[in-house]
Amino acid sequence: MRVTASTIGKALLLLGLVLFHVHNFLLYDPTWGYDGRAHTLLVQLYSQSVEFDPLAIYGGTNPPLYYVVAGKILEATRSLKAVQAFSLVAFATTLTVIWMTLRTVCPESPLRWPIFVFFALNPLHLAYGYMVFNYALAQALAVAFVCVLLVLAVRGDRPPPRLLAPGLGLWAAAGVWTALTNLALLPIGAAFLFLRPSAPRRTRLLTTIVFLAVSLVAIAPFAAVRNLEQGCFLCTANRPVSKRPFYESYPAHYYFWVSLRPFHHPHVPYFWKDGMWPVLYQTYFSDYFNYIVGPRYALAGTEATPIKVGPHTTDARRNDAFTVLNYLGLPLAAAMLAAFAISVRNAWRHLRDRRPDGFADFIVCVASIVYLAQFVAYIHRYPDYVNIHAGYLFPMTAPLWVQAARRLAPGPAVGTVAGTLIVALVLYCATAAATFFLR
Repeated sequence: MRVTASTIGKALLLLGLVLFHVHNFLLYDPTWGYDGRAHTLLVQLYSQSVEFDPLAIYGGTNPPLYYVVAGKILEATRSLKAVQAFSLVAFATTLTVIWMTLRTVCPESPLRWPIFVFFALNPLHLAYGYMVFNYALAQALAVAFVCVLLVLAVRGDRPPPRLLAPGLGLWAAAGVWTALTNLALLPIGAAFLFLRPSAPRRTRLLTTIVFLAVSLVAIAPFAAVRNLEQGCFLCTANRPVSKRPFYESYPAHYYFWVSLRPFHHPHVPYFWKDGMWPVLYQTYFSDYFNYIVGPRYALAGTEATPIKVGPHTTDARRNDAFTVLNYLGLPLAAAMLAAFAISVRNAWRHLRDRRPDGFADFIVCVASIVYLAQFVAYIHRYPDYVNIHAGYLFPMTAPLWVQAARRLAPGPAVGTVAGTLIVALVLYCATAAATFFLR
């Protein structure tokens, strides 16, 4: 077999990514992360199988699946590093699923490798790989669920697995047992099964009913416990619920105005004034929540300089470190917006003509809209926490990037759009790696 320079380069790149993450993992103390000590305490309580009042412990009312699994790992190994390794395995699994989806959905796109490396070095994703908390598993389950639907959508001419509907139902239920934001998987899965172009109407209706029935039955015990403990299924303890009507939570310009102030003063945004999009942008392209940068200062032996930002704190010296990342993310954000716009247009066409080649666009569109709608509902219920939980939208960005590779750079040729995105992705990934290489 002939070994090309390209193959050697890709192998070296993979080896470099593995060494990067193993190095960071070995040095990173999970209790340094955002609410790390609180989540670690919860894992310890589950490992000891002791009775505790969930309302009296931060995160105690979170869905339990991650903490049960992590508790068993801690009980068996007596090592918090082993629990942290579980998060790293979930991170690696997510990367593997994204790569397989890119290879299947857009096999000729020159953006495949740059996008894969982007997810390997994205600051928000790094947090899920190194931390001990439920979203390490929750986001992996959500990303894999949507990616599998995309793969099935582009392979519409092949018969789906016989147990597809109940399997997806259990998968979605496992996601909800890990984080309530994974409720988004239910409408996404139902839309996929009910509108599959290759199946007859009766089959589509039955598989959708089976999917929803299996999901809801599996979720029911958890919902019952939450209602007994908190009085409602969607309640979130330790956060003040807004009493204002939905339309009074934010002014109208909050949903479309993009302030430039966060770019000049990164990571100290007036998140209730600057609009939703700058906050989402900062969360995705840098480290707004002190997930990763805190350990970087700790390892360097540098004393932190905290600044109060809403209900949480940030570090003043991060401002300069992330200004470059903020600007380098602009063309990448534009690519995601373009991918979303194309998915909306093609989804509308698909609903009219039912052509199978538009079904993958339809899934991207549905996933994006469902996650955005869920997020808007959340920030109206807890207005002061929009900046903290913008990462809830992370699962929808994987299909958006797959869509970018599929529609903006569909062939092997490197045109203007593909070339621009490759350069932007490479520059961003190199800067992120330098910023987050913990030493």
